[in-house]
Amino acid sequence: MIEARLSKFEDIGPIASDIRPEDAEEVVAAGRVDAFEALRLGLEMSDECFTIYRADASEQPLAMFGYKVTDPGICGVIWMLGSNGLMRHRYEFLRKSNYWVDYIQSKTPLMYNLVYEKNTVHLRWLRWLGFNFVRLHEHFGPKDLPFLEFARLRHV
Repeated sequence: MIEARLSKFEDIGPIASDIRPEDAEEVVAAGRVDAFEALRLGLEMSDECFTIYRADASEQPLAMFGYKVTDPGICGVIWMLGSNGLMRHRYEFLRKSNYWVDYIQSKTPLMYNLVYEKNTVHLRWLRWLGFNFVRLHEHFGPKDLPFLEFARLRHV
C-alpha cells in the first residue's frame, strides 16, 4: 500500500538512489546535475511538495511531486520524479494519482510543465490524467533535446 505526505529533506536520498532511469535521463536532459539536485530544488521551490511512500513499517520513500503557483488564480507548474520502487505499486499509484492531481488542480486552474519526449511512461501517464500536449520544444535544455509542453485546465 502507498500513501502521500508532505516531503522532508530526508526523503530525497532514497528516491534519488533508486530513480527510474527514464526520470534520471529527463533530469539531465533538462539541465540538472542529477536526481538529488532536482528533488532538492523541487522541495525548496514548491508551494507544497509531497512524498509517496510505502505505508508499512519501512515508510520507504518512492517518489516526490509538487507544484508552484506561478500566476495566482491562473496557473502553476506541476512536477514529479519517481523511483524504480514506485513501479512495483503502479496500479495503486494510478488509482491514487487522480486524487493527488485533482488536489493540486484545486490550487490553480491551469497546470503545466515540460516532459522529455523520450519518457514514454510519463507521456502515457499524463495523457491518462487528462493532460494535453500543447507544443513541442525541439531544442530544450543544454543538450538541445525535444521536450513536450503539457497542460491541464480545470473545468469550471
